[in-house]
Amino acid sequence: METNPQRDAGQQRFLAFGGALGDGGHSRDGLVMAFELVLSTTIFAGLGIWLDRTVGTTPLFAIFFGVFTLAYGVWKIVAGYDAEMAAHAEQRQPLRRGPIR
Repeated sequence: METNPQRDAGQQRFLAFGGALGDGGHSRDGLVMAFELVLSTTIFAGLGIWLDRTVGTTPLFAIFFGVFTLAYGVWKIVAGYDAEMAAHAEQRQPLRRGPIR
């Protein structure tokens, strides 16, 4: 049986990026990031509410902790995405070799 190098390379790329699902496990990563973003923001906003009640202030700490944690979470997601795309760009191989006709 004769093997086709182009087909084998395509199949390896297909399996490397998640096979039949086609997402390489990224949907699970997205769920983890969303859960982490919501949970950490809720925890720190709750800590701010507790601190506001203890100190006797308006919801100053709750708003500050909630917004700060949300901003950090979004920054973390964007920075991770940029780093992942830079790594993919370094590993990218052209689909066609030689001059374009």
